[in-house]
Amino acid sequence: MTITIFGATGKTGLNVVEKALDKGHSIKAFVRTPSKLGELKEKVTIIQGSIEDIDKINEAIKDSDCIISVLGHGKNTPANMQTNAIKNIINAMNTYGVKRLIALTGAGVAAEGDKPSFMNNIVSAILKLLAKAVYEDGINYTNEIKNSNLNWTVLRAPVLTQSKQSNKVGLGMVGDANLTFSIPRSDLAQKIIEILDDTTIFKKLPYIAKLK
Repeated sequence: MTITIFGATGKTGLNVVEKALDKGHSIKAFVRTPSKLGELKEKVTIIQGSIEDIDKINEAIKDSDCIISVLGHGKNTPANMQTNAIKNIINAMNTYGVKRLIALTGAGVAAEGDKPSFMNNIVSAILKLLAKAVYEDGINYTNEIKNSNLNWTVLRAPVLTQSKQSNKVGLGMVGDANLTFSIPRSDLAQKIIEILDDTTIFKKLPYIAKLK
């Protein structure tokens, strides 16, 4: 596949780029600072731009088979960064007839079928208290995706770590007893590539975490 990755230079994004390249996919990396790709810079097609740059977003999405958004908030990103970005991404996907979208958000975004434990509720409460704007942006971002006509999957992840890849990852719902409250970024990236054409999770919001 030809895959466009938004957020390619983040800690998770770099892992996704690596895993996709390992599987032989062609990558278009949408970035603001190409140097952050390091050695990967020579292995991908770089589209340098910002989430407000409609022309660059169109360039990134044209002729792609799948779009992956692992955009995350940084120190100086606007409070509604993810929501604004996904609106532009969805519009471009509709323009060029690209249907498959895989997006990442936090486990605090609720979905039908969740049965949050006491600890889940504590983590969500802390997030709402300390990062209310980011939390609300995640909800609005997800709603924009849900309201689209795309073949989307939104992965809801708990705490992301730099731990060694475990290859023990599960998809379920928040509160599932066999899932933990964290996941190594390398495991998350591996699963994203594994589900590129998994029709069973189109239009679903699975919780993804390391298995107990």
